[in-house]
Amino acid sequence: MDRLCCKNKVNHKTPHVDFNKYIINMIKNTIQLLAKISNWKFIIPFFLFTAFWLYLFNVGQKEMSKIAGEEVVLIDLWSGYDLEEITAFFELLKPEGRAIHQQLTGINDMIFPFAYGPLLILVFALILKNIFEKNSKWLLLSLFPLLTMGVDYLENFNTLLMLKSYPNISEVIVNKGSFFTEIKNLSTLIIKISFILLSIVWIAKMVRNFVIKKENKL
Repeated sequence: MDRLCCKNKVNHKTPHVDFNKYIINMIKNTIQLLAKISNWKFIIPFFLFTAFWLYLFNVGQKEMSKIAGEEVVLIDLWSGYDLEEITAFFELLKPEGRAIHQQLTGINDMIFPFAYGPLLILVFALILKNIFEKNSKWLLLSLFPLLTMGVDYLENFNTLLMLKSYPNISEVIVNKGSFFTEIKNLSTLIIKISFILLSIVWIAKMVRNFVIKKENKL
């Protein structure tokens, strides 16, 4: 009877142990994958893919500007907004401009995160593995752009909802969209600052290694 109870206790703990092992293995596999694919063979294609979609956004914005009669940019590029600003902007765009904006947001900007997201992840992983070891847990920091991608999609769905709701746009929807935009801008700023700082550290390490090698030869 006592043995049976012991077996039940062990079996009860097994799923928890297996789950922990699964998480640990998943983290290790993720780190190894990031270390393996963070090279120029993968970075260059995603860079070109990102540049292509940026070009399409630029073309779309120029078409919107022609319709509006002045230079305008996508809502995604705003720092924030309120109901009055959004209403005035949609009125300025006219039906044709709003249709272009809806296409850019509903199609282009739904694909775009899968261009810039992997690009940023790979670039950060490349820098981090050259600063630390290839299998360092610090490589997991390169996944931060996933947050930006997620917020970008929330912003896109909210923008589409505003476009479809016009002229009866809810202030609640506008406030949500502005919040998503602000969070995305903040995460983008963090990425930019991190890229600059990590690049400086990487360059400093390369210079240091170069000097050490040169001194050793002497």
